[in-house]
Amino acid sequence: MSSSGEFIPKQKVVINSLKGHLGHSLGACGATELALTLRASKQGLVLSTANLDSPLSYEEEVLPRLRQFDEHSASKCLHLLKNNCVLPLAAQRSVPWPADCPYFFKNSFGFGGTNVSLLLRLL
Repeated sequence: MSSSGEFIPKQKVVINSLKGHLGHSLGACGATELALTLRASKQGLVLSTANLDSPLSYEEEVLPRLRQFDEHSASKCLHLLKNNCVLPLAAQRSVPWPADCPYFFKNSFGFGGTNVSLLLRLL
């Protein structure tokens, strides 16, 4: 956080999804993705998002959706996405795990509103 209360990341955040690699194993998918993330982290890797070949254009697709909130917030969010996030494309297969980052955040959204979020620290 800055003195003005704004979030300023110290390093880039990697955003990925493993569902395309694994398919949907219903109740086991969250645990399977967690195990795969732990294994990849031990190898110093973040896996790419399977089938992500050309993400949406920030200006053409993302910004208009963010503007439903307000222009100032939309601009700040777009700036964070463009400058502080990495989306590993399918062709990359993986990217290096961010240096000096022992954490990862995992979301699992299940049928009927069964949702879980974990923030884990690697040892």
